[in-house]
Amino acid sequence: DLDDFKTVNDSLGHTAGDELLVAVGNRLRSHCRPGDTIARLGGDEFAVLLEEIASIRDATVVAERILEGLAAPSWIENREVTIGASIGIAFGASGDSVGQVLRDADAAMYVAKRSGKGTFRLFEAAMHAKVVEQLQLRTELDSATARDELQLVYQPVVDLRTGRIRGFEALVRWDHHRRGLLTPDQFLEFAEEAGQIHQIGEWVLQTALRRHRDVLDLIPAGEELEISVNVSPRQLENESFFDDVFRAISHSGVPPQRVVVEITETAVMYAPRRAIEPLR
Repeated sequence: DLDDFKTVNDSLGHTAGDELLVAVGNRLRSHCRPGDTIARLGGDEFAVLLEEIASIRDATVVAERILEGLAAPSWIENREVTIGASIGIAFGASGDSVGQVLRDADAAMYVAKRSGKGTFRLFEAAMHAKVVEQLQLRTELDSATARDELQLVYQPVVDLRTGRIRGFEALVRWDHHRRGLLTPDQFLEFAEEAGQIHQIGEWVLQTALRRHRDVLDLIPAGEELEISVNVSPRQLENESFFDDVFRAISHSGVPPQRVVVEITETAVMYAPRRAIEPLR
């Protein structure tokens, strides 16, 4: 599975994306053995069927060769584009169905992608259980807000020169009814993939501002405590992002100059143009 392929489509357009997929197919042909079967399964996902494998090393050598081959830049519409990939390797045994082998390879690829991308992983039985667990969490996240399971914790922002608290950063947690307290790295990534991040982000923003208004009412006039809220790159792509922020600030009564919207530098670097406009 190609890493961050959506970024190419968003920034250069779907025609450039199609051209890149063709280039990847050609690279796969040149870096696999003559007897290997290469297929595009759909989207930016490819499969390679290796036959007459004598050892695990034979398969990993092919994976390493593919990753090395894809790492070289491609020229797409007069631009130099570099794309990486995450690879999962599964070994079919006698009696295994095609679907089972692909499922196992997909589970290993999923682990490779979560391990930092641009690498490969061999399938292990525990991986399938992990994927099933993630699928279950993704399903349950739909009702987390309705169950009142999402909560905010606050990290103080301290002025190192004076030691005084300048404000707070609101951080979301999921108090799961079976698994206990989950941190953002355990659920926000697949919330982004499933499009649930918009609902969660809106809840975080509204809740953080409402509670900060209560804090401002308790402290002496003139204290300039800020509230910081993290924003996902996917939220920036939502056409209503600016309106959502403006509405939340207006309803909360928190002075706009006390609100900090935190966006990672990578989100800005790789965001499509339509995601930058709301920032302006």
